[in-house]
Amino acid sequence: MKGKVRNVKGEPHVEVPNTTVTDRSLSNSQLGFLTRLLNKPDEWEYRPKQIAEEFEMSLRTVQCMFDLLAGKGHIVRHDKRTRDTRGKWSRSAEYKVYASLALRLQDDEITERKILLSVNFPKSTESRTHALSAKYHE
Repeated sequence: MKGKVRNVKGEPHVEVPNTTVTDRSLSNSQLGFLTRLLNKPDEWEYRPKQIAEEFEMSLRTVQCMFDLLAGKGHIVRHDKRTRDTRGKWSRSAEYKVYASLALRLQDDEITERKILLSVNFPKSTESRTHALSAKYHE
């Protein structure tokens, strides 16, 4: 999430695009919650209980806010499973928080390009065209 926090006269602040502020699908509480999340530093690690205490909300409200903002495209969740040195599996989630849907679409396009560039296509042109058209018609 590059460019979401700027220093002006030594004080960091959150920059929220006008399209997000005027988005009528976001309630005032959702906009406030989103803004407070955007105010956190990159790679910020948290626990839901920590957010509930800091934002003075119940755990249920925090989860609802994440779900609502994810449904509107401002938050994207990526589940992760990792194994420690003893072989024990653990689950975690990584969230990307977007100030605007345009930033999310831009990020999605970059990710899609990376995925498309990593695909191995068949050697013949006819097969390559078929593989591409099959991918986009799924």
